[in-house]
This record gives sequence, structure tokens and C-alpha cells, in this order.
Amino acid sequence: MRSWLRVCLLGLVCAALSAASLKQQQQRVNTVYYNLEVSNFIAAPDGVPRDSSGFNGSIPGPLLTVTEGDSVEIQVTNFLWTEALSVR
Repeated sequence: MRSWLRVCLLGLVCAALSAASLKQQQQRVNTVYYNLEVSNFIAAPDGVPRDSSGFNGSIPGPLLTVTEGDSVEIQVTNFLWTEALSVR
């Protein structure tokens, strides 16, 4: 009977420690913020200047780096010359 009680108590202690660890991990969520501006500009990626569209004035756009579990907030400002283009 005593060994059964020890096993139950050990299980309860392990469950409590796991719950406390999970709560600490959830509180340490990192939030990553990015500001992107989509706009038209003249670019010559192949050596020939032409109208282009991109993020933050570059082709390709900036590298967005996040870690699994991060919360990400992206603010996008649209400076495109026309509404005929869309961003996906």
C-alpha cells in the first residue's frame, strides 16, 4: 500500500513541476516586430533599369528571422503607385 501511495505522490509532484515549467515557458514568449514598406522603385537586378516593386526598397525584401514559439507582429505600409498590384 505504501509503494502505491509513493507512486501517486511522485506522479502528482511530477505533474505540478511540468505545469510550472510550461507556465514559465509561456511567459517567456518573445515578440518580434517588423515594419515593412511595399513600394515601387527603379531597380536593375539584371543590369537593365526598370520599374519594380519590393519591400523596404530592395529586391529581394528583407530577411525576417524568428524562432519557433515567437510571436510576430508585422506592420505593412502600402506605398504602391497603383491598386492593380497585391501582396500575398
